Amino acid sequence: MKRIPTTFAPQLRSDFAAVCAAVPHASAGSPAPAARGRDFRRQSTRSGIAPWLLAAAAVVLGACSSTPLTAPAAPALSAAAQTRTTADAPATTTAANPATPAASPESAVRTVQLPAHLDRQSGVWRERSVYFDFDEFQIRDEFGGLIQQHGRYLAANPRLRVTVEGNSDERGGTEYNLALGQKRAAAVVQALKLYGASEAQLEAVSWGESKPKARGEGESVWAENRRADVQYPAP
Repeated sequence: MKRIPTTFAPQLRSDFAAVCAAVPHASAGSPAPAARGRDFRRQSTRSGIAPWLLAAAAVVLGACSSTPLTAPAAPALSAAAQTRTTADAPATTTAANPATPAASPESAVRTVQLPAHLDRQSGVWRERSVYFDFDEFQIRDEFGGLIQQHGRYLAANPRLRVTVEGNSDERGGTEYNLALGQKRAAAVVQALKLYGASEAQLEAVSWGESKPKARGEGESVWAENRRADVQYPAP
């Protein structure tokens, strides 16, 4: 290859710069590099440019035209946008490794055990009345189990306080019925003590005929009102 004379180096650099500035980059409508080189050689021959300069210009044309067009870079996503993109992406699970459901937390609610005197299903709640014969205050044998149940329950719960309320039917005078109701209440109090209840837990009162359990006339009604009730404190 023929060496370029040193004396032409400045001129060559100037010509190369002019050539590159004059030649547009390749585009969709631009002629092929070889065609542009031939046109440039014909123009150069007429203008008196040296052949070796034509060859060098052809190389420059090829280099200039082969410069790739770089597409603008996509803007970088911010951290917040990346987070949203990740969150929006649908979660996928494979059949071989299905997602394991999260274990539900154990319930903190516990079953509360009601005391027997507040539990409507217990015998202490359901059986509280001792019934008497007409004009009597003696406890009948059939109520021995009821007295025993309440007496032992009070002994096991020494902080409980109960009121034993004596009642009578409507027959007889008011004062007489109050006294009879008091005797019936006192009889139940004494019986409860036999099974462990203390004096401090028990109080005997009388309502006489003023607090009937049943209304009307006849022995079935009066029998319901001749009673003594064991009343526990309300919750």
